[in-house]
Amino acid sequence: PPPPASIGVSIMLMDEEMDHGPILAQNPLPIADENWPIDGHRLDEALANLGGALLSDTIEGWVAGEITPAPQDHTKATYTTKMSRENGELEINPFDLPVGEEARGMYRKIQGYAGFPGTFFFYNDSRIKINKAELIDNQLRLVTVTPEGKNACSFDQWLPNSN
Repeated sequence: PPPPASIGVSIMLMDEEMDHGPILAQNPLPIADENWPIDGHRLDEALANLGGALLSDTIEGWVAGEITPAPQDHTKATYTTKMSRENGELEINPFDLPVGEEARGMYRKIQGYAGFPGTFFFYNDSRIKINKAELIDNQLRLVTVTPEGKNACSFDQWLPNSN
């Protein structure tokens, strides 16, 4: 899948509403096609580094009165709910992994939820955590998993023991 149209960090003044105040500075995070999709761990780290550098660069100009806050265009705002561990549950039959658009959607979720909340599925009433996945020829491939109460292993090692 192609990278999103826009991703980056903003330094803004807070007001009484969530993510609402005027913007002091913004910096996009360029992601080359060959590095996309980036997993949640790497994205968090990249945005944290970019945000820290932008904050450091912005403070001096703000204190010196050299930055004019710019109002946000609230018609372009998007909203989400707070994530929980339950958001990471996937409906997967380990013996019939999805293909096509369903596979791409699950792969994006696995990549995006790496770290927190993580992704998992249930098999025979056991929770199976997905550690790593790939999308090969439009088919989801699980690489490593952690079965409930066990150590991480390759999906292929776990699968024969699942019967």
